[in-house]
Amino acid sequence: MSTDDVTFYLDLPVHWLPLPDIIVRSELFVPVPPSFHVIVVDVEGSTLAVGNGRHHDVNLAATGAIIAVLNRLREWKEGGSIAYFFGGDGATFLAPDTRCEELLLMLEDYRHHVKRTLDLVLRVGSLPVSEVMDGGSHIRVAKCQLNDFLAVPVVLGNGLKVAEARIKEEFIASSEVTTKEV
Repeated sequence: MSTDDVTFYLDLPVHWLPLPDIIVRSELFVPVPPSFHVIVVDVEGSTLAVGNGRHHDVNLAATGAIIAVLNRLREWKEGGSIAYFFGGDGATFLAPDTRCEELLLMLEDYRHHVKRTLDLVLRVGSLPVSEVMDGGSHIRVAKCQLNDFLAVPVVLGNGLKVAEARIKEEFIASSEVTTKEV
């Protein structure tokens, strides 16, 4: 299996085991290639928005990002080739370097759409997996077949959490700079 191309996730073996059985078997997990990127989208101020009754808008913005990425993959004839995770107020993707820039540009367009249509700020950022690994963290992934129609990625290691935290720190830093400039 090539570890640097767009078929990395697609080529992972599918495990027809209950999720708890997969999690305890580290040999089922494959390291995410260092050439990949962690891409994060996150609705800024989501807690406040949900508190103001905008739960559905927040979820729509996050799921819309996933749909936008999946639609772009379908256009490229690469459906199912990227692992992604939904977080309620955002989403995280594991994307090959060869697709990262195009996906970030598309998500930037989607960010403007969310602002225009939902009046929410969707933040978009990325971090190379190589930088996560340089810090001593790891991202290993397996594929769990939940039923005849749905396989989901399962992650082992602290790397995804570390990457998400670093990207969100950049969101906060850029937000503070923008606030100071106003």
